[in-house]
Amino acid sequence: MLNQTNPISRQLRAARIIFNEESSVFDCIVRRMSDDAALLQLGSTFAVPHEFVLELKPFKERFQCTVTRRTPDAIEVAFARKG
Repeated sequence: MLNQTNPISRQLRAARIIFNEESSVFDCIVRRMSDDAALLQLGSTFAVPHEFVLELKPFKERFQCTVTRRTPDAIEVAFARKG
């Protein structure tokens, strides 16, 4: 979760939500991001699954994500732990 103990980047970044074996993609904006979580804004969260891959543009850095909180136009996600 996004909290005060982890450094948070408030820079807006373009990203893509990728799921369904990479056949479904939604564009989104990363509003806030820490080492283990992010807040994503998009037009509607209705069709976004509970787990997906987040790809940051333009470098195509990827994170496996799980939704931790959802509103009609934003989702908060936790990144899968590597290891």
